[in-house]
Amino acid sequence: MLTKRIKIGLAGAGVFGGYHASKYADGAHSSLAFVFDPDISRARSLSAAHGAAHTDNFGSMLKEVDAVVIAAPASVHESLARQALHAGKHVFVEKPLALSAAGADELAALARHKGLVLQVGHQERFVFESVGVFAHSVSPQKASFVRHAPATGRGTDVSVVFDLMIHDLDLALCLFGGAPMVASATGDNDYVRAELVFDNDARVDLSADRNAQALERKVHLHYNDARAAGDIVFDFVGRSLENSTGLALRQDFAGEQAPVSARDPLAYGASCFVDAIVSGDEPPIGGRDGARAVSLAEAIERKRISAASNESNKSEVYA
Repeated sequence: MLTKRIKIGLAGAGVFGGYHASKYADGAHSSLAFVFDPDISRARSLSAAHGAAHTDNFGSMLKEVDAVVIAAPASVHESLARQALHAGKHVFVEKPLALSAAGADELAALARHKGLVLQVGHQERFVFESVGVFAHSVSPQKASFVRHAPATGRGTDVSVVFDLMIHDLDLALCLFGGAPMVASATGDNDYVRAELVFDNDARVDLSADRNAQALERKVHLHYNDARAAGDIVFDFVGRSLENSTGLALRQDFAGEQAPVSARDPLAYGASCFVDAIVSGDEPPIGGRDGARAVSLAEAIERKRISAASNESNKSEVYA
């Protein structure tokens, strides 16, 4: 078991890099030691705010740290994570883990082989856990996920499926399990609608848009079971929860009395990553979890591109 403070190296000094930097800089068992960014001025600015060193050479940073947090553009997640794991460093990767199922599986296997922590940033799962959605054995019959945001210019190196929708794919997989079919997927690089059918015939509709007029993030779960009947509706913009199912849930997920896992899931995820390094335990959202979400995102992208090209719209099984 490690007893020293974990020296964290941050890859990516953009907006999300800044969010991550603040979570590790003054951790109980961690310190922000280095910031890497190809844009040296951004690396210098963020590192100075936290008393860390900076560099525009990722390999140089790896020699100075114990673990790496990757908050760089999604298109380089896989390559940076692979380099860090080969160097013997624990890795936290913002979603998506990779842009292909094969690449994501390879990273998960590499981390296991080397005995390293690999955690993936599907933090919104912590909100569902803290509220109690996963605590009940009954599953919804239907679900809809809406994730719309005005254009920010970020994340455009990948499609909206890997940029935004992948959050909700992870939540859907946690809710229903199994191997869903991609029944349909339509749209373009910035707006996609998809329908999934799970093994128990549960249906999930998803909509992701990064050129929307207004910010909208809602999850609607419909239950029709002897143990629970009604709806659970999360509004992540209004920070509200409605529950007519009869299932016992924690209503407050944003107030000061809510657990940190609900009101600040990024901070909670950071503490879980460091705790896993210190204890040697598995992280709560590991490489295999990240790979499952990537595999489903990849299947949706194939279906979306096929539909756009007027090719066969035959259902594709996600595996």
